[in-house]
Amino acid sequence: MIIRSLFFLTIIFPSYGCIYRSMTSLPTVPKQVQNNSIKPVRLQVFLAGDRCIEFCKKEDKSPNCDGNTNICKSWIKDWMPADFASGNAVSSVFKYYPPRKKWFIEQISHISTELCKTKKDLNCFYDSPDPSDDQNYSSTITVKVGGFQRRIHWSLYPSSFSLLLFPGFFKEEWNIEISRIDLKNRVEQIHIPSTEVKHWFGWPFIFWGAALAISDEKVLTEIIEYSLHYNTASNP
Repeated sequence: MIIRSLFFLTIIFPSYGCIYRSMTSLPTVPKQVQNNSIKPVRLQVFLAGDRCIEFCKKEDKSPNCDGNTNICKSWIKDWMPADFASGNAVSSVFKYYPPRKKWFIEQISHISTELCKTKKDLNCFYDSPDPSDDQNYSSTITVKVGGFQRRIHWSLYPSSFSLLLFPGFFKEEWNIEISRIDLKNRVEQIHIPSTEVKHWFGWPFIFWGAALAISDEKVLTEIIEYSLHYNTASNP
């Protein structure tokens, strides 16, 4: 019972800001000077989720339907544009994540759009869900977010027993696939180091942790910027 109570503390403390998050650094990519005459790079972000392929019919006897014609009968795993991140009857993305992570997932398309709008040196535009037909771009950078795996570090156990007096953390690994596609549909994988975010718990972080902690939005923008700079450096 005591152990369960202590771990409950580590779950509720993020809601009160007693947490600090750090990210593994990405390697530096040489930045090329952008020429305004060069066509921009199209950016697309996809999420792993469930897509409905068959809805229930009026006389359907499937146990998944239960006489309701407004629900999905069959789902499949699929890659969906970040714009479709929702919990509706057509598709669902990472529906079992906590509210804060769900909110971030729903904001991914907006974050990507604003990044390209505000950072002109990236020379990109976000295009989803339908591909452009005019090919008014130089190449496509595709980012696929497969999920977020969490692993408890041993430091979290003594941290729990000390009522968070001693810091402890768990790791969150981002499952990311990035590729570059040219106008001839040739695909090149962009390899990045394992993206790992450490979620720290402990009273030492209560005064400054929340202010200096890296956000999910910042992690995503750093990954996208790395991919776009990599694309520029490899194709000057």
